[in-house]
Order: sequence, then structure tokens, then C-alpha cells
Amino acid sequence: MREIGEYDSSVKIALEAKSKDPRQKQYVSDTGKALTLVNDVGLENVGCALDIGHALMAQESLAESLMLLDSHKKLFQIHINENYKDADPDMIFGTINFWEILEFFYYFNKTDYDGWCAIDIIAPRDDRAKSLELGVKLIWKYKTLADKLMKYEKEIDQNLKGYRFADNMNLITDLLF
Repeated sequence: MREIGEYDSSVKIALEAKSKDPRQKQYVSDTGKALTLVNDVGLENVGCALDIGHALMAQESLAESLMLLDSHKKLFQIHINENYKDADPDMIFGTINFWEILEFFYYFNKTDYDGWCAIDIIAPRDDRAKSLELGVKLIWKYKTLADKLMKYEKEIDQNLKGYRFADNMNLITDLLF
């Protein structure tokens, strides 16, 4: 990675963690390992791609992984897809893990990330154009919901600090439903 990064420092290199592929385990299996590796490489242009589906497979908190990479200025790209946390079928984002994705977008609003968000889905048996359209639509719906929550950011964050999760869920569900 160092050799690749040093070849042209004007090009950003993004390492993507993944816990497994069929019939094999991966060396860099989660966001923490990926961040450790890119920090050890020590180059400004070497960072991480956060693949939402891979983070779900690794049983990570999407928001925590996002904020970890952002706080180290190593979030270079986001791959947007979805799964049931046991494999990587690259399903349409926003169709399965509602609360995790809403939390991801809430914290995404707290970053200064200005890089790429790439939709990374496979729809072999469905209309691919419609699948992509639905993915884009759902991304904007989640973003809109998270933007609503940002109006209550101080209250939500105070509730988190005080371990008042029921207060947060009451506030959030009243806003959403």
C-alpha cells in the first residue's frame, strides 16, 4: 500500500475492509483493522472506503465506523448497499436495516465528508434501472429523515450522553411516524 500510495501522491487510494468472501476470510476484515493499516502506512493519500454492506457483515455500527474514519480524516469513499448481515449480496440500500441506516445518516450530517458515495448494488433478477432509481430515492428519503433529526441534535446528543435512550426513541418516533 505504501508503494502504491507513494507512486503518485495526488491520487487517493482507498482500502476497503471485508470480513469474508465465499470460501475465504479476508486479512483486513473490519473498519478498525483497515484504519490501523492505513495509519501505519502513514500517507495523506491512503485512506479507507466504507462499504456499508461490508460493515454490516462485520457486525459493525455503521455510524461508529463512519465517525471513526471521519475523525482520522481517512474516509475517502462510501459504497452504499445493503444486506442481512451474513453475506454480501449488494442489495438495494435502505430496504432492510432501517434504524442502523437512519443513525448512519444522522452522524453523516455531522461530518465534513465531501467525497464520493457510490451505489454498489446487484439486481440480476430485477429491472436494474428501477433498482438503481429506488436506491437513489431511498438515499434521499433517509437523508431527509436525518435532516429532520438534526433540528433536535442538541436534545438527541444530550439524551445519548445521559443514557436516556427511551427519550430519544420517543422523540425520533414522534418525528417519523
